[in-house]
Amino acid sequence: MKKAKATEFVASKEFGLATWSSLFIIRRSVYTMVNAIKAESAFVKQLEAFQSDLPKEPLEKEELRDFMQLDVIGKLMMLIETVYALSDALSTSKCDVPGKMAFYGPGIVLRFLQRVERNDGKAILARVLALPNSTDLPIEDNERIALAHLSVKTCETFLESLRDWAHFYANHSTIYNKLKHGLSLSTALHVKDENGVEVKDFSLSFAYDRVGKRSIPPNSLFVSGQLFEGKWFDTVNIVPFSENNLTLYIKIASEIDEWTGYIIDNQMTWAENCGKVYLPGRLSLQEKSYRVSYRCKESGDVLVDLRSVFQKIVKQMYINSNRSNLMTFMFSTDKSVPKLLSVLNTWHSATISISPQHKTAPPVVSELRQFDVKSPESVLP
Repeated sequence: MKKAKATEFVASKEFGLATWSSLFIIRRSVYTMVNAIKAESAFVKQLEAFQSDLPKEPLEKEELRDFMQLDVIGKLMMLIETVYALSDALSTSKCDVPGKMAFYGPGIVLRFLQRVERNDGKAILARVLALPNSTDLPIEDNERIALAHLSVKTCETFLESLRDWAHFYANHSTIYNKLKHGLSLSTALHVKDENGVEVKDFSLSFAYDRVGKRSIPPNSLFVSGQLFEGKWFDTVNIVPFSENNLTLYIKIASEIDEWTGYIIDNQMTWAENCGKVYLPGRLSLQEKSYRVSYRCKESGDVLVDLRSVFQKIVKQMYINSNRSNLMTFMFSTDKSVPKLLSVLNTWHSATISISPQHKTAPPVVSELRQFDVKSPESVLP
């Protein structure tokens, strides 16, 4: 019975199968991107140990090392944009999430943060985090107040992270934009001491931009003068190379991964329980249990006092143990597949335009289904 209701609700306009699949894809992509940041950062730290086809000349090797640090920054900036775009999409209509995530335009970080700061931020973030409305829960008034307090504190903790990520994003925006557009970058630059000798153990990367009358980046250091007759750049973004910076990037990426997982798990739990009686948390397939989680800085005593409340609500929840992508593509093997393989062989990639207007073209069928019919009814603690 619970499974049938969950299946119907997930497929309804209140949520949508496309939203489910979109969230699943985002969750896996964020996780994989974080692993890529960790792997590339580890490689950068050990670059000296690698020979193979890498540059042998010391300056070229240093330039490569610094540039790879910028590449890690670029990946981290993409993660920051993603968590902001996801938050913005989930803060309104859940069924519109796939379309909003397909294209959200530039400036999403500042737009969403300003929205939260100017409006009822905690209410917006509660929708993003899929925190339950305590009035829907079958509990006592004092328990309801306690859970509402945990929700507020969780929103405050998330807002702190959003602000920190926004500061990082703003302070590295020029580097990021120049990586994407024009490569106006220099790596392995060194300051000189009072004798004019380069300080070799302090390596810098520069990104050159022309801001003009556009908004000046935050935390800018203002200096007077004009460079190259004012025809080239008027703004420089400088990033030093350091292993401490690489460690910072991994830390931020891991935080985004944890919050993204929390958001998407909660949204799926919300949908499986028709937006009513549920608690936020994580499903452990190994332990066959559902662990309630409010991401806030509350003492353990408070959470222990609520343990019986958590257990009572979780027993009423539907928890699907087989969450999956749900999406498959089936191309017509007689016409579509041979042409696809031919295009891939010629151009090394293929772009497929799917539309009901292409009436004479070979058909493609997409399938979205919620649960494997062999999946267990529910996994409870």
